[in-house]
Amino acid sequence: MELGSHFPAKLEPFVLMSKSAKGAAAAKLIQDATSAPGVYVFAELLEAPNVQELSNNEQHAQFYLLLKLFAYKTYQDYLQHKDKLPPLSAAQITKLKHLSLVSFAMERRILPYTDLLQALELSSIRELEDLIIDAIYLDVLRGKLDQKEQQFEVEYTMGRDVEPDKVGSLLQALEDWSSTTSSVLSALDSKLASLASQRVARKAQEEEHERILTENLMEVQEQKSEAKAVGKRSGVGRKERDDDRMDIDEPENSKGKSRNCLGPRLPLIQFPLNTAEVSAPDKLHLIYILLELAKYVPTTLSRALHLGGLRTALFNHLYARKLGGKWILRIEDTDATRAVPGAMDGIREMLHWAGLEYDFGPGKNGPHGSYFQSERLDLYHSYAKKLLDTGHAYRCFCSADELTTTRERLARSGLNSTYDKKCLNLTEEEVARRVRAGEKFIVRHNDSNLPHRTTPADLIFGHVRDAHASLPTDPVLLKSDQFPTYHLASVVDDHEMGITHVLRGEEWLPSLPLHLDLYASLAVEPPQFAHLPLLLNKDGSKMSKRNGDMQVADYMRRGWEPDAVLNWLALAGWGVYEHSHPTMAPFTTPSTPLASSLSRAAPDSTAIMSLSEMIERFDLSVLTHRRTVLDPSKLEYISKHHLVRLASTEDGLNTLAERAHSIVKEVFPDSDPRSRDLIQGRLINVNELPASAPYFFTEPEWSSTGAQTMLKHVPNSDYRNTLNSVIRWFDSETVKWDRVEIAGALHYQNDLSGIKSKVFMTALRHALTGMKSGPSVPELMHTMGLERSVSRLTRAEAKSSEWFNES
Repeated sequence: MELGSHFPAKLEPFVLMSKSAKGAAAAKLIQDATSAPGVYVFAELLEAPNVQELSNNEQHAQFYLLLKLFAYKTYQDYLQHKDKLPPLSAAQITKLKHLSLVSFAMERRILPYTDLLQALELSSIRELEDLIIDAIYLDVLRGKLDQKEQQFEVEYTMGRDVEPDKVGSLLQALEDWSSTTSSVLSALDSKLASLASQRVARKAQEEEHERILTENLMEVQEQKSEAKAVGKRSGVGRKERDDDRMDIDEPENSKGKSRNCLGPRLPLIQFPLNTAEVSAPDKLHLIYILLELAKYVPTTLSRALHLGGLRTALFNHLYARKLGGKWILRIEDTDATRAVPGAMDGIREMLHWAGLEYDFGPGKNGPHGSYFQSERLDLYHSYAKKLLDTGHAYRCFCSADELTTTRERLARSGLNSTYDKKCLNLTEEEVARRVRAGEKFIVRHNDSNLPHRTTPADLIFGHVRDAHASLPTDPVLLKSDQFPTYHLASVVDDHEMGITHVLRGEEWLPSLPLHLDLYASLAVEPPQFAHLPLLLNKDGSKMSKRNGDMQVADYMRRGWEPDAVLNWLALAGWGVYEHSHPTMAPFTTPSTPLASSLSRAAPDSTAIMSLSEMIERFDLSVLTHRRTVLDPSKLEYISKHHLVRLASTEDGLNTLAERAHSIVKEVFPDSDPRSRDLIQGRLINVNELPASAPYFFTEPEWSSTGAQTMLKHVPNSDYRNTLNSVIRWFDSETVKWDRVEIAGALHYQNDLSGIKSKVFMTALRHALTGMKSGPSVPELMHTMGLERSVSRLTRAEAKSSEWFNES
């Protein structure tokens, strides 16, 4: 159905009433029509004889001008002639602004926020966006809110009434358009014919190229066979040729790497990135190099995933997808004392709920499994042995009590050391004897024998201070149970799994010097690190997993939209570009799209983005260094707009309706909710539906304080007369049960009763809901249905004497 095609039907009740309305009644009818929900066209009412007569009536001419304003003009016209028009209600002002948006859209497709704010006298962007969203809901227009560019992109709009003197120019424009379209279609037909001819010629060229290529390949193969035969006759061994080839192809620092690794991790900027400028063999290297790996590692399996962990996983996902690479989920479960059964399944469930599908990890085997560290102990022991053999590590046999005594003694002496290196001086014979005797030992990193290394820049913080002083003396690498510490296991796994990027929380920055020392001690290249600034609670305190702050499961249980939560987390710390060091944009050259993004501003702090849009816009270089407060109110705003997006499509609306239906049935098992009708409102969270509108699913609480307060300014007689008149009307008349018909009938009964409109509608709202706020009364009755509405009004009328006697 075309946008706005149902609007004329909504005007029809007012056109019918205009046949008998004269003078003041006709003026009142105009006020009602311009205020009524869903009425956006007025030409038929404007042409009614009784309405036309108002133009010659000095007392009521202003109402005729008001109707012409709503039919043809804009809010700016109203401001210019405000003194000649009756005052507008809030509903009329909103409707006129909606109509103004349509008029603006007829002039240009892109509507800048700055122009709209000025033309509509709005004070904030949020107020403007809410106005536009309401217009979209009401089928006034369609388009896209672009927060980044601060503009509204119009797709199409309803049609407004056309002023009589503009019909001629409109017809001429249509004729011009028809002529232009015919010319374009003719040109397209010619172009299509030309393309078809070119396609036939190109196919013939490709077949000829394929034939020549096949012949060349066969010739090369024959030459290889001949060369091989000559080699055998000349006595050149296969091993020598293989060794020569490895000297050329394999970089020096790749020797000794695990066979599980994808291959040597060459710096990407050594390769040309503009595929239009490289030869075919180089393109193969480009495809290979772009298979970058990033990782997300829950530190332990002892706790549920919280928002900070989800944000880390999100940024790994965004960055890997941005580079066209992969990301892995690695489970670091080497501390059995802290593991909780089922925690790993909970982490996977939360990631799946959020739509963050890792490429390799538990349940998704890849080339580097297992992805559980507890199943890789032999690997860690082999690397620990390498460090022992090269003098970069040693065995320590000190007991826990001895270590405590030593640490306290050093502290009393005012030293920063935490260990006195007692076991470093043991002879090889003494170490071997104690190992054979079965004495327990740990393996320590020897920080007095560190190889020279540099400190690479962090992808977010830039150059960071190499704070060795903050590290414990000779950090432990293998514990007495022969399980590795996080430091050794993560370094070994990052190397063995071919990890090129590590995105992790800021809390790991103090450990970075130790990790870089281990990479240098093992003579392997470290990945690039990006440490994400911490998230803070609204009061500025540090978000803590130990205190159970912000667990993802809570957000899933409360019904928040996964895309909204990801959107909220992505914007936390997505600041402005502020880095200048050359490594801030890894693997980019001036010819790459990513390089050009470095000067691009970060998204607006309330930008609404889907996961695919986040991937497209993500840029590590615009993440702020500052810790970021997670504001729950921002999540509400973002969630509301995500629901609007979802409900704007038929499939999305059906999905939401099904969810709402099941939620309502849990709270009100005996109800039969019409969830689809209820969803199209201003919900922030689908789960809030039963609490925000319980009257749809159960009887009103007429005895509540709020319900009694509504009757404070409603006389008993007006209350009963209102309900009685509406009941009798619906009992005696055949009414088409839609919002427009209901609104027309209620206005008609209100006029007949002589009761103030506010009192009339308050009485009906009280009887139907017992709550002060909610949808309009016609919308309430339409959703409840005729039988239920009349039944509720009848019961309220019968009980009304009790309420007014009490008051």
